[in-house]
Amino acid sequence: MHMQRGLWMTLALALGAILPLIVPAPTGAISPATEIWEIQGVTHISELDGDDVFGVEGVVTAVRSNGFWMTDPTPDDDDATSDGIFVFRGSTPKPAVGAHVAVDGEVDEFRSGGSGGFRNLTTTQLRSFTGLTLLGNASPLPVTVIGIDRMPPTLVIDDDSTDSVEAANAVYDPESDGIDFWESLEGMRLQVADAVAVGATNRFGEIATVSQLQTNAGVRTPRGGVLVRKLGQAGDYRPGDFNPERLILDDVPTRRVSTSATSSLTIRSASSTTASATSSFSSPPPRGASITGSLAR
Repeated sequence: MHMQRGLWMTLALALGAILPLIVPAPTGAISPATEIWEIQGVTHISELDGDDVFGVEGVVTAVRSNGFWMTDPTPDDDDATSDGIFVFRGSTPKPAVGAHVAVDGEVDEFRSGGSGGFRNLTTTQLRSFTGLTLLGNASPLPVTVIGIDRMPPTLVIDDDSTDSVEAANAVYDPESDGIDFWESLEGMRLQVADAVAVGATNRFGEIATVSQLQTNAGVRTPRGGVLVRKLGQAGDYRPGDFNPERLILDDVPTRRVSTSATSSLTIRSASSTTASATSSFSSPPPRGASITGSLAR
């Protein structure tokens, strides 16, 4: 009898160690929660980098093998602060898309590319390997529509930083600077209204698009592309127009398109990623993005 009881206790402990770490919401009082927009802040590098945060709520918008993206269900209505974030879980169980969860974890600025990635921008994320609190299921997925909800800058990528946009003295200006605008949407689920491809699919499976509702987007070529323009003296491209309004769709799993292709694109999650905004070529968020509908020639 004692041997059987010990066997059952061992089995119960083992099962407890491998069961999914997603639990119902507690009924008692909980510690004050941290909001996603508080983590993101009005800067490229979170002021909470390296800190532990608790009860961070979000609606899961996409899931991949090593984590998931979620968006704050109670945004702060400040366009300068992103309401989305990636939660790194490794092999730890992940919630389903549409789940409303609360997460405990460490704020981390992940820089992709290893030792050669020092020029890449970081991705603000939560490293969480503890249990998730399930607050609800089948929640509506938040979406921000480029061309309706937000209009990206069309000329300046950055004209405020003397060294790096991550420097402590850098000016964060998402209304005017393209690099700051897309940072303000990091990790969020995006849709491009009335999108048009402004370049042919490249060898990486990427398509550059803009919203046709943004009537001041770029100077167009006869075939529908956008021009990089030299605005300074001869040979000086520093004050040039590099079209920060372009949004890159990566690894679109349909067919190659011409520069005259038009359609309404909804960036959504695919098996390996989501359409969370990122500015780094090798960062994980945009890989494998797909579209709802198709690009018509």
